[in-house]
Amino acid sequence: DAAWIHSSEVICKIPSLLRPGKHSLSVSNNGQDFSTALEFRVLDPFLLTSLDPALGFRDRVVNLTLHGQNLEGLDGLACLLNSHYAAPAHYVNSTTITCPMIPMRFDDNTTEVSVELTLNGVSFSRGDPLIYSIVDFSVDTIFPTSGAITGRTPVTLQLKGSTRFVRWCHFGDFKVPAVARRDSLLCLSPRSAFAGDVKIGLGFDESNVHTTNSKFTYLPQPLFSRMDPMNGPELGNTLVLIAGSGFVNSEGLGCYFGDKLVVAEVLKSGSEVVCATPPMKPGRYTVRFTP
Repeated sequence: DAAWIHSSEVICKIPSLLRPGKHSLSVSNNGQDFSTALEFRVLDPFLLTSLDPALGFRDRVVNLTLHGQNLEGLDGLACLLNSHYAAPAHYVNSTTITCPMIPMRFDDNTTEVSVELTLNGVSFSRGDPLIYSIVDFSVDTIFPTSGAITGRTPVTLQLKGSTRFVRWCHFGDFKVPAVARRDSLLCLSPRSAFAGDVKIGLGFDESNVHTTNSKFTYLPQPLFSRMDPMNGPELGNTLVLIAGSGFVNSEGLGCYFGDKLVVAEVLKSGSEVVCATPPMKPGRYTVRFTP
């Protein structure tokens, strides 16, 4: 089946049942007299087995690695994304082909992109569909925004977007596991050698980390020197003065009486804090301070 273009060009359609292998190709004007034969090779579609990475952020261009079997470096080979966008395919070896993924090409409603190979514009891959997931989220709020340099401050990040892919919270250069909830993450701040601000990042593997505009402030570890009074009625509401150093007027300022947290009511010149005791059963309780 051929289509005439002009005196020096025709387009021939490959028969659908032609087996893979080398075949002779010649052209005839009358079905009797044929041109000199050319060798034409029919190939089996490449078998693709996996994609790496399988997900990434919407604002980040990545290089996709397609893994498969018996791959070849052929002219006209390309990656087809969502059956619409063609991207150049780079042959690495018989099991690896790479191509660029540009998530910004797709609209904001696109969260999954199919990936396949084409050869001269014709689908040329087989196997289970390869899907690249686009992750799109931002941090809405963070609480508390500060904690002691000793770490282990429970920090809740309220997100806009899905939390299901997030595995890590990054505090500057250090990462800790993230516990995903419906629309938020819970992370325990890691220990820091220095007081000051660090940027918060979110990641789902070693190479994909999204640095947010949110910051967490590490505060010096406060030190106690005196507490007065040392006791009070079980109904609570006793004002307890805690004197020491390293107190900072932060949003998380408070006192623990046992496991009960109350907000610190007064901060005086960084050396005195006043907390009202909560209602508690009679007994001895450890008093701690949270910056």
